[in-house]
Amino acid sequence: MHKTRKPRIRIQAYGPSNSAKELSRYLNIRRLRSNPSSTRFKGRISDIIINWGIPKTIHCSRYINPIDSVRVAACKLQCLNNLSRAGISIPDFTVSKPTEGKWVARTILNANSGVGAIVAEASELPNAPLYTKYIPKDAEFRVIVVDGEVVDAKQKLKRRDFEGERQPYIWSCDNGYVMARQVDIPDNITQLGVDAVNALGLIIGAVDIIVKDNTAYVLEINSAPGLAGTTIELVGDAIAKYIRGL
Repeated sequence: MHKTRKPRIRIQAYGPSNSAKELSRYLNIRRLRSNPSSTRFKGRISDIIINWGIPKTIHCSRYINPIDSVRVAACKLQCLNNLSRAGISIPDFTVSKPTEGKWVARTILNANSGVGAIVAEASELPNAPLYTKYIPKDAEFRVIVVDGEVVDAKQKLKRRDFEGERQPYIWSCDNGYVMARQVDIPDNITQLGVDAVNALGLIIGAVDIIVKDNTAYVLEINSAPGLAGTTIELVGDAIAKYIRGL
């Protein structure tokens, strides 16, 4: 009679990731290098690998998140196409250069945090593989979902002590904004986050959502979100619960 092997649980990131490092510490599991040639770990079918943004299969193990879903989330165009087919509220988008209005040129499809995003009037837009309609947002939220449940939700608010010039398009810490958990997040925002993650077939996803005139729009979904403080515990506990149920 063959002895059943106990699954080994690991976390593997697309590259250097403080969030993956902190999660590995919190969950007391080892990290794997993203380059298979630089590790002696030989994955088994019984193993479970927490996939922190890896878009390709490296080991013959069970991946959380699914490889194909991570690949779609990482590509802005594929992500929007899938969300559109699922009926998720997103900004208008096109692959042809617009002729009027203000748009966001996405010069890099596999980027986040505003990298490669250029906001301009149609006449000044550069050539790009994707254009999304610019929406002057009233509010911005981030919803983190694990296994179909919201484990953390925050709103971006202006830092009161910020003395620099606020960039109107990208609301980041460097531009004078902070993520605030102690606010009331509308139910439609959290539900939209769950629906968006489910639409891509992800287990873990952080959804960036903006609101304009009471209408919410999903901008992107990150399968390897930045985590800090209490969020590490919230996400870590939810992942551990999911794995226990496998």
